[in-house]
Amino acid sequence: MDIVVGFLIAWAAGKARRVGRTVDGLTDAALDAAAERVWAAVAAKLGADPVIRELVAEAEQTGQAAENVQAAAVRVLEQAASADPAFSAALRDARTVEQTTQVSPSTVAVSHGGAVGNLVTAPVTAGGSVTFKNKTVTKAVQSARAHPVAAAVVAIAVVAVLMVVVLALAQPGPPRSARIIDFEPSRAAGTAGRSTSPTSTMSYAPNLRTGILVSYPSGERNGIATRQTIGFLNPDTGEFRAVREFNVDGWQGELNIELALAPNLDRVAITKMVGGMRHAGWVDVDGRFTDVNPQEKPDPFGEPHGFNAIGFGRNGDFYYERINDDLLHNIYRLAAGATSGAVMIGTNGPHALGRAWRYNDGSIAIDGTMGREKDKDANCLGLLHAAWLSPSTYVEASGAQLIRVTTDDPYCGKGDQTTLLPSDNVAEVSDPVAAPDSSRVAFTYQHSDLYYVAATGGRPVKIDYPKTTLKNFHLLRWM
Repeated sequence: MDIVVGFLIAWAAGKARRVGRTVDGLTDAALDAAAERVWAAVAAKLGADPVIRELVAEAEQTGQAAENVQAAAVRVLEQAASADPAFSAALRDARTVEQTTQVSPSTVAVSHGGAVGNLVTAPVTAGGSVTFKNKTVTKAVQSARAHPVAAAVVAIAVVAVLMVVVLALAQPGPPRSARIIDFEPSRAAGTAGRSTSPTSTMSYAPNLRTGILVSYPSGERNGIATRQTIGFLNPDTGEFRAVREFNVDGWQGELNIELALAPNLDRVAITKMVGGMRHAGWVDVDGRFTDVNPQEKPDPFGEPHGFNAIGFGRNGDFYYERINDDLLHNIYRLAAGATSGAVMIGTNGPHALGRAWRYNDGSIAIDGTMGREKDKDANCLGLLHAAWLSPSTYVEASGAQLIRVTTDDPYCGKGDQTTLLPSDNVAEVSDPVAAPDSSRVAFTYQHSDLYYVAATGGRPVKIDYPKTTLKNFHLLRWM
């Protein structure tokens, strides 16, 4: 579904950037026709869905959409296609693209490196064959293998990634090779000389609160997570101990576990469909859903709207949003321990979906400004994971770098920036979490390996961990 989203963005962005272009025999007319067909299929089924509307609105204004908006749209599409075979078939039919037999002499090689329209990462070289080495295509191939029934729909990705990438490149840069840097091969202290891999213990330890808090999907249906397990990874030994598992079956839109997890690790904030409307709330360790919008019902004569769960502040306050027909987002905060009586604390939008992040006091900030029209180019716009070292200093992941930012701006100005990783690294890093004493920052490398680096920068040190247990994991915090 990643590339159904790509088609939607291409459709919404319009024809202006594509006039006069032909990509490997794929004409502008063919691309437009395919995009129109995809949009028609999606609009008929999900045209009123707030996530799809947000995606289209962003693409119309900027020609692209934030990664989390895209991820939320993918989930909405996957859920709809899984529940409606006719919709799945409509998407499969819509992706048919007429191609000529003539292949252009210049093609693109898509590999790891430079940002392209928030969709994939791709430096460009001319000549030769088309080569894909990015996580979007890899994900599509893996999904097709795991779910052969849906393979025809997922195959849209392989066709349209090429189109979207090439068409997004207004000025191709000079060729360069992407070199993946394997950081310091030595393991974390305590693992030297180890003859076996670190272990994982799946008998739950609900009171454990030491180490790097990790989450990973532990159950799925049709490629959609139904359960999330959390646990602690010892950064010095690489050993993992599970704490508990949450039943998140039926969640809608976006699920940012770092924000969604309650501070005492006993609840996860999620959005669920209730009576045909998206409601916000949370599930507890027993799988019970607490609905904070129980009185809300669809009104055929009223303003279309819905709700999205955002997450918990570190003090236990619950945050959610009401998405209005005009795509403005009213932000609500519900006091810790309460299930009603939420107070509206701001209005954002119309492009605020997925731009929630944790502020230095543990509260949740939305779109970086809580409705204030300032610092629109500030670092925190779109920042989804900050590792706070002090009240004025945080570390964020940006492509192939970890950046330490020091700022006095309470709404996250750019401030003074320092890179922490070797300058020649081009591999993607993500999920930074700061040690309790702020001396180290752990992070994921290529979404599979795990390292830590001194908070002042330097050569990262690799951490072994049980890869057979921890798959598709995220680092949440270091406790």
